[in-house]
Amino acid sequence: MPAVTKSNIVLTIFCLFLRRTIAFGTSTSSSTGVDGVYNDDFHVNEGSLGYVNQPYYGTKFVSAADSDENDIATVDSLDIARALCSSLSLTAKQASAFLTATGGTTVEKGKEVLDKVTYFRNEVGMSKERLRKLIAQHPKLVATVFLEDVKTTMEFLQEELELSQRQIRTLTAASPSVIRYYRTDLRRNIAFLRGPALKLSSDGLKKLVLKRPQLLGYSIEKLQLTTHYFKTDLGIYGEDLGILVTRFPFLLAYSVENNLAPSVAFIREELFGYLSDRMERNIATSSLVTRFPQILGYSIEHNLNKKASLF
Repeated sequence: MPAVTKSNIVLTIFCLFLRRTIAFGTSTSSSTGVDGVYNDDFHVNEGSLGYVNQPYYGTKFVSAADSDENDIATVDSLDIARALCSSLSLTAKQASAFLTATGGTTVEKGKEVLDKVTYFRNEVGMSKERLRKLIAQHPKLVATVFLEDVKTTMEFLQEELELSQRQIRTLTAASPSVIRYYRTDLRRNIAFLRGPALKLSSDGLKKLVLKRPQLLGYSIEKLQLTTHYFKTDLGIYGEDLGILVTRFPFLLAYSVENNLAPSVAFIREELFGYLSDRMERNIATSSLVTRFPQILGYSIEHNLNKKASLF
């Protein structure tokens, strides 16, 4: 049997084997090598901000944006806590814990926090449950971002990517840190994703961002390094690479040094090592990655080694 034909058979069997693994719910993804964008070093226990049977209701609070600056002195911390109880169905103790976690212990800071909560509830349309989760997991993020910056970012994303209100909510739920990205950085990354390296269409870009909004916060250097690797080592670039990362956005998140390069080398030398011609091995490797990109996220030691031994 010719070597190329044999490689096609191995490719097909291996892909079917990998799909069968996923179908049975086996967790195979590597937990290392994905570039995080924002991590809080302090977390509120999410359970402490959950729904309770006896929250405060009915306390109306005028946001700082709608009130006269001279009125600030007439509003105390208890009013702000009660307003939070009403907005998020919190107990007084939970509201107090939230204000402490977000730095809203003074009246002025508390009003700023409440204005953000009001914006996310009324303008972005977040549910109480989703907003409580955002607050519980990222209290410092909510505390440090400026409301006007949040509004500018949300409006820019909605217009630039043609996102619906529902998609904006999906975006912020998937990656809360997106609310602190600056418009100049967003414009730069969007331009790169649309550029020659990936050639994403408007629909493709929208799908990619909704699947992996963290990409909007990556450095250009990171994106350039990854796309350059796919072009030079696998011969996948332009529209073909754009289609591939839209299917599996984590390809742009993995570290070239720690994930992509070692995995590609393993596939090329171990799985297709029987092919004597290096070009044939390269073609077979690129074909496998194109058909099953998730393989580049698998652990060599705990996953690929075991699967390769079966062949």
